[in-house]
Amino acid sequence: MLPYEAFGATARERAPRFEEGLTVMRRLWQEQDVDFDGRFVTLKQANMEPKPVQAPLPVWFGAGSSPALKRNRQAGGRLDRRRLEPGQRVPEDGPRAPRIPRTRGPGSE
Repeated sequence: MLPYEAFGATARERAPRFEEGLTVMRRLWQEQDVDFDGRFVTLKQANMEPKPVQAPLPVWFGAGSSPALKRNRQAGGRLDRRRLEPGQRVPEDGPRAPRIPRTRGPGSE
């Protein structure tokens, strides 16, 4: 079973679902009370908290096919060019995203 099939999606829907989902996530990261009526997602007064500190939040894509690379350019994403086979993991000594310092809640020392 392919990953998208586990969610009841077809191969034709895979890219449009991804693009719509990315649109929804970007709105939730930046807006309050999001209303969205798309082909696959419907939201009424939806919120996501906490919002990312960095705005706009950069989105990293893994892509290899020409259509996926084109979607990445159109979406303004950043590209991870590591080539991993299914089930392969990034080596422990491989590049990592920078760590974000933890902050303490109000009243903690």
